Amino acid sequence: MTGPLRDRLAVVRCGGRQGSGYLLTPYVVLTAAHLVLGQDPVRVTTPGSPADVPCGREGIWYTPERGVDVALVACAVPLAPAVAFGGDSWADITAPAPIPRCEAIGFPYVQRGTGGQLDTEQVTGTYKPSGLFSGRDVLMVDGTPPAARPDDVSPWAGLSGAAVFAGRALVGVVTGDPVGRQHGRVTVCPMHRMLDEHAFAVTLHDLGHTPARLVAPPGQLTDEAADFEFRYQTYAGKADHQPWCRRDRPLVPGRAAPAPRGGSGRQRTDPRHQGT
Repeated sequence: MTGPLRDRLAVVRCGGRQGSGYLLTPYVVLTAAHLVLGQDPVRVTTPGSPADVPCGREGIWYTPERGVDVALVACAVPLAPAVAFGGDSWADITAPAPIPRCEAIGFPYVQRGTGGQLDTEQVTGTYKPSGLFSGRDVLMVDGTPPAARPDDVSPWAGLSGAAVFAGRALVGVVTGDPVGRQHGRVTVCPMHRMLDEHAFAVTLHDLGHTPARLVAPPGQLTDEAADFEFRYQTYAGKADHQPWCRRDRPLVPGRAAPAPRGGSGRQRTDPRHQGT
């Protein structure tokens, strides 16, 4: 199976804001930082939880001028069954080539039903690692973009925090709708850059999540034969078992991953991002 998994999707709410998220463990949710800024309580809903569950901020990394907009929140009770987890791969993006057939699933305004009821929208498109100076990459959306809202709020409002995947590899987190693009693309904070943020890597480790491996997604492999093989194996659901697509490197050298646990509500904000 490829792309985001249903049991790991999440709705994130905080202080009147609503966005999306993705479970890295049964207790830990990856989302966009701008959704959970401030002191208002954070609550998360998943397909497996009967109601909103309170979560604590475990870390916030928010520097818009560098394209950094990621947060980790955690709760004390499992939000999804443990069988939905394991063997995660994160994309290692090393070239500016576009990555086709990416997808994200979130809870945007455009997909709301009668009475404002939330529902999922599966967004597919091509990932462009083009944010050389801004740090913000983009997902160019397939098909016709959603119509603009009369109140000038983005029709993609609520999609922020959704995880973007290329096959089974986590690529990034949706962070916004860029001005002047007629809602035909969304900005993405790439996760491979976050792994270079020491505090982020340490927090992931302390929360019990270490990506199984870093992989080069389609368009990022220099060997054309290997690129074709990756795409075929992704189609067949076997890409994460191929040794030639691995790019292993430790997240926190010399430290073994602890057993998963619930969040304690502690907030770890990198000193470089204080005041966000």
